[in-house]
Amino acid sequence: MKVVRSVVLGLSVVLLALATYSGMLMNYLFIFLIVSAAIMLVTSIAAIVKKQLPWDSLRQQLSGYYLCQRLLRNATWIISGWCVYIAVIPVQFTPDDYLGTTIMLWGSVAVLCVLDWMPRMQTGSALNITLSMFLVFLVYQLALVYYPSDISDSVELSPPFQGEWYVFHGGNSPLMNHHHFAGSQKYAMDIILPADGKLPLQQVTDLKQYATFGQPLYSPVGGVVVAVEDSLADQQIGETDITNPAGNHIVIKTKANRFLLLAHLQINSVQVAVGDTVKPGQEIGNVGNSGNTSQPHLHIQAMTRSDLFDPESKPIPVAFKIGNEAARHFRRNDILQGMSSG
Repeated sequence: MKVVRSVVLGLSVVLLALATYSGMLMNYLFIFLIVSAAIMLVTSIAAIVKKQLPWDSLRQQLSGYYLCQRLLRNATWIISGWCVYIAVIPVQFTPDDYLGTTIMLWGSVAVLCVLDWMPRMQTGSALNITLSMFLVFLVYQLALVYYPSDISDSVELSPPFQGEWYVFHGGNSPLMNHHHFAGSQKYAMDIILPADGKLPLQQVTDLKQYATFGQPLYSPVGGVVVAVEDSLADQQIGETDITNPAGNHIVIKTKANRFLLLAHLQINSVQVAVGDTVKPGQEIGNVGNSGNTSQPHLHIQAMTRSDLFDPESKPIPVAFKIGNEAARHFRRNDILQGMSSG
């Protein structure tokens, strides 16, 4: 039994690492909580039916090592739940589905927390060690989310569009940003209009039904255009162009010798050429669905080289300055206010 338990715990750690690297950390944690709650509920009910719970030792188990064990586990469940809660993308759900998901999430956390206070025959050191690793890892991820890199290290941008836009992927953690381990894309952001959140899940394939598709795009910085692609077809929903991941795109070299990439643009929409000087707010193209993309959106990132896949290129955080507000970093589920249409 100890061997089986060790294998299961080891596998959970491996899956955590794989999920983190692949940008599926939120999904993994959600499943982990639900499955853990179901298993603990079933085993607890079985133990009660078989009268295997040492109720006479409950008072002893509420102090010392046993108390620390329960507090550790409760903290792990709650922090895991919070990580999922902030990383879920509400615009992908109907209000009822989002409510149901939230109830399922916190219901699982509540079940786990309550059942951890029942008396146990053993302390489960291996599980405690594994959960301690989980807890430290997740607290670190939350620190990355809530305390991003220094604003002075970022490229300051003005909004490249009009109206209110939604940050679908973004932030300094794999919990919030699936680009995190993709080289120079570490701080990249995927931005859409909120109305498009549910459409891919609803299998809407007509690109014209996506409000983001065809939206005008404005230069967020001043600089010189150093790369342009404008001839690639927009992909249908469900199809991707892995040969040309960035699709139609523009790369702008700033005065500070940093490079800004705007990718997945609409075919034949680019209005600038290599060598052109652009100013902030100048219209330069339209948002499309070209390249390796799942739906129409703007991919934006800053880097130290002009080539997205140059192994020597380093990622640079981006910060948006909205109106008279101080420049700040944005992350998943933030609303990014664009330029006034006037």
